[in-house]
This record gives sequence, C-alpha cells and structure tokens, in this order.
Amino acid sequence: MAALLTWTYRKVIRNLRSLDEHIAYNLGFIFSRLNPAAGYSGSIILRPLNSDQEIREDGFLLMAVPKKRTSASKKKLRNRHKWPKNRSDIEICVVCGNCKLDNHLCGYCVKEVRRKTIEFRKEKNEGAFHWPIPEILRKFRA
Repeated sequence: MAALLTWTYRKVIRNLRSLDEHIAYNLGFIFSRLNPAAGYSGSIILRPLNSDQEIREDGFLLMAVPKKRTSASKKKLRNRHKWPKNRSDIEICVVCGNCKLDNHLCGYCVKEVRRKTIEFRKEKNEGAFHWPIPEILRKFRA
C-alpha cells in the first residue's frame, strides 16, 4: 500500500514539474515577443516543489474536468427517478373561480381586464386603440 502511494505521489510531482516547465516555457515565449532580451534573461526560475503545503500556498492545482459534454440521454438516465413535486401554492381566484398561483394575478382576470380596456378605448375614441392625443401634441404633429 505504501509503495502504491509513493508511486502515485511521484507521478503527481512529476506532472506538476512538467506543468511548471510548460508554463515557464510559454511565459518565456510570450515575454520574448514583447521584449526579446527578456526571453533569454532567465528571469523565470523553476523551483522544485517540496511538499503539498507549498502547492496549497501557491493556490494553483489542476482539477479534474470532463473531456466531453454529457449527452441528453445520459442526463435523462441520471434523472429518471426524479418526479415533479406537488405544488402547494395553487389557490382559487376569488373573482372568477379559476386556479392561480399564490401571490400572482389570475391569468383569466388579466385577459378580461385587457379585453374590457380595449372595448372602453374603442367607445371613448371612436374606433382607435390608443388614448386620445392631447391638443398640444396635435399642434406639433401637424
């Protein structure tokens, strides 16, 4: 068991060192484009990682990420046991008697108010769907 842990630990350290080398190489490449002398100056020094504590202090550690998106069929398989929950916030509208959500307006009542508003505007404006235009605006539009 100890040999397996040692082997895994060595593998992780080796991967971190190679990652550190790649980052240093890429940074040197980037800085050499901006300032050609900076790429060869050796300003980026590789230091060996001695313990897990240093890795935690740096705050940089690779995390596992999926290689591909989860397909819709796999999501359905994963969630097939999850059924919709019963709603307890449905109540009856006091005005019309239809079902509505608690603390929401009744959809049927809103449609009726719209319909009656349009009828009122038609009666008031002789066929127009909008409120009458004030006299002062009529002067500027003409």
